[in-house]
Amino acid sequence: MENFSDIRPVKKKILGIEISEFVIFLIVFVAVFFHIFFTHNRRNLGQWEYPIWADAAGYFVYLPATFIYNYDGSKLPENISAMTGDGFHIENNKIVTKYTMGVAILQAPFYAISYLISNIFDINDNGFGKVYIYGLGVGAAFYFTLGLVFLYLFLKRRYSKNICFITLLLIILGTNLYYYIYEKFLYSHLYSFFIFSVSLYLIDKLIKTNFKKEIYIALFGIILSLAFLVRYTNPIFIVLMLLFLDIDSWQALKQRFKYIFNIKFISIAAISFIIILLPQMFYWNYLTGNFLYYSYGNEGFNWLEPKFLEFFFSPDNGAFIYTPLYIIIFVYAIIMSIKKEQNGLLILSIFLIASYIFASWWSWSYGCSLGKRPFVELTPIFSICIAGLVDKIIEFRKPIISIILSLILLFFTLFSFSLNLHYAGCSFVSDTWDWNEYKLIVNRSKFPLIRFHKYEYSTDFEYFNNELYYPFIFNTNLITKSDTAYSGQRVCKLNPNDQYSFTYRRNFGSITVKDSSNVDFSIKYFFPNSDSNKLDAYLVIQVEEMDSVVYYTSKKLEPIPNKWIDANIQVGLPKFPNYFVLVVYVLNDSSTVLLDDFKLTVRF
Repeated sequence: MENFSDIRPVKKKILGIEISEFVIFLIVFVAVFFHIFFTHNRRNLGQWEYPIWADAAGYFVYLPATFIYNYDGSKLPENISAMTGDGFHIENNKIVTKYTMGVAILQAPFYAISYLISNIFDINDNGFGKVYIYGLGVGAAFYFTLGLVFLYLFLKRRYSKNICFITLLLIILGTNLYYYIYEKFLYSHLYSFFIFSVSLYLIDKLIKTNFKKEIYIALFGIILSLAFLVRYTNPIFIVLMLLFLDIDSWQALKQRFKYIFNIKFISIAAISFIIILLPQMFYWNYLTGNFLYYSYGNEGFNWLEPKFLEFFFSPDNGAFIYTPLYIIIFVYAIIMSIKKEQNGLLILSIFLIASYIFASWWSWSYGCSLGKRPFVELTPIFSICIAGLVDKIIEFRKPIISIILSLILLFFTLFSFSLNLHYAGCSFVSDTWDWNEYKLIVNRSKFPLIRFHKYEYSTDFEYFNNELYYPFIFNTNLITKSDTAYSGQRVCKLNPNDQYSFTYRRNFGSITVKDSSNVDFSIKYFFPNSDSNKLDAYLVIQVEEMDSVVYYTSKKLEPIPNKWIDANIQVGLPKFPNYFVLVVYVLNDSSTVLLDDFKLTVRF
């Protein structure tokens, strides 16, 4: 007789996950989209905060070029390249971008829907407007959520449901991933995250089927090609995952190589790879006449001079100081390797190889970034390490150690998430080790457990020239060489017709930690004029709030000619309810004056 006590109800699933889990991911999708929407709905084309800017514009331009302009650069809106941060340019009526089209391929369905909506409702925004931002915002939320689903399915075969969700939460909140979801969602990193999550899932399926199921092989070839078209370096790590994931013996490794390096696997994967690559090859041919082309020109890798110290610790986007969870991942990967735990050596190898490659890139800081953005795509493979650590913390026999480790994880996670939410888009460091800017970034994050109370900026003008942009310093055309400079060879020289000197202008945001801020503005000045009655200039400190001057004070420079003099003005600023912009400069009234050794100190 059948034992009905062993019969259990079959739980319904969607996308391979239970209904209750599906609801959680659906909530994530909706929440992320609305965060993207409310972040960008007041930003407009031409502003640097607009999502289609710089690198993002280079990835994005394939879409309007394909759907609207038929790759005819002469038909694009006037000055559109400059209005999108010069992420692409027009040359001989060709649309030229150095970025590959993987991001655009993934975005294409959502751009197509926006294009249809634009035509139906007669919205004329030239293919770069808000309707496309909202459509691609839906796409960003979709790929992020789907990436989480595939990563969850991969982890669920190894860990409990609770550990999987804790791991996903740590990945989202504790790394710089989320910043590249809601703020920079048209950059490549979100789509690489999705691709790496799918890759782990597919490789897991291939392992389970002994690499014999054609559909999984074909899908792997497609995802590998997309990985290449999103970022050139991505396939390196996916191939490492293919070769070594879950390998725990030499025998298993030899068997893995036997499965992969055979005619069936290689031919199916190669055909799938090339099919997805074809549109890019046709674009390269349209651009250069060649089907293969390295689009980054002189930009490349300094393989013999990797900037490891700067890459990890510099205030200019250092990986460890902006995303300290990467320290834990690195340390625990070492522990896993020493203990010969499964995938420990793989994770450690990927971390080290990635660090070497990324630190060797000519621009090791990666420009306007939050931390090291190339690490974002590797968070799926790093999640194995995090899940293993969470599992160990839960099972640890000594509660005090579990509590300490949990608090460290919590501290790092909340710190990174605070940066994610309040980051201003760039770390405007004056040099590689400018800790003052890092202090301001941390203060701006409003993380309650870390506060810095002093900011300093100083310059003797020696490194200024008219061709380069210097954060916070304006009117650099007045900086020139002078034999009478107080230090070095350069000064800021004001002639009688120059009313304003160089200008220091800095948005400090709402970062004060007490009811007032003290500002100390000092400089050395020189009047090369013997008639003291004609010497009239002032140190000025002013505060702007919402584009209006809300505070102004000045101090007249002593009219002593032909002598370098120290000038200083100190003020206590009240706490402003909104963000405030601090502006300091020298106001000149028909004098000739030389300025040198400028220093600003702000105490919060």
